[in-house]
Amino acid sequence: MQSPALTSLSIAAAITLAPALFAGPREVPLSVEKVYIPQGFDDNDNVEIALKGTFKSSCFKIGRNAAKVDHEAREIAISATAIEYDGVCADALVPFLDVVKVGVLKDGPYKVLVNQNNQVSAKVEIARRTTEAPDDYLYAPVASAEIKQDRGTKRQALHLEGQYPFLFVGCMKIREVRVVKGPSEILVVQPITDIIDTAECEDRQGNQDYELNVPMEQAFQGDGLLHVRVLNGASLNKLISFP
Repeated sequence: MQSPALTSLSIAAAITLAPALFAGPREVPLSVEKVYIPQGFDDNDNVEIALKGTFKSSCFKIGRNAAKVDHEAREIAISATAIEYDGVCADALVPFLDVVKVGVLKDGPYKVLVNQNNQVSAKVEIARRTTEAPDDYLYAPVASAEIKQDRGTKRQALHLEGQYPFLFVGCMKIREVRVVKGPSEILVVQPITDIIDTAECEDRQGNQDYELNVPMEQAFQGDGLLHVRVLNGASLNKLISFP
């Protein structure tokens, strides 16, 4: 039978060792493999830069990010971190996408550097705005977006879902969905809408859910980024992969 004194000593030793064995979450630099910068930003947009990478286990989660802009040098320095946890984790490769909100930039070229790593860099060209409105177009309020592929024919379609807002006069309707493939395997989607005031609006009571399937003129292959402009001025960003 173990003595009470020995038991107390064992418990005390375990408490002392616990901080060394389990140091708690640690903030570490985010290991970025590729930088995605959607085309089409102008000096009226909140510029977004997407960082792609893969965690080596489930012990990692996305941490913080920030962008520091040197307007004179035309450089954007991005710092991004991950949170590393102790304990038992799944030994698996976990893809991640971290989107950095850079803010409004002056028109012209910029160099992007991530975590002071010259191997993880990119360039972006900010255009001069053509309107003082928030965007060139009125975009739809998109809640989710994905590319669906038919297993048999391999034909692809862009699937959008969202909810039209209530308008006191008229209603909103998607007029056109533009899908443009840019460099670095980026698909930029512009769901352009109109505000109409026809009999069609009379059947709408409050907000209205919608679903829309848009056939892809050209199938997407490989790994890339799906970037969808939306009504609130932000965007939806999603990694896509088709062999």
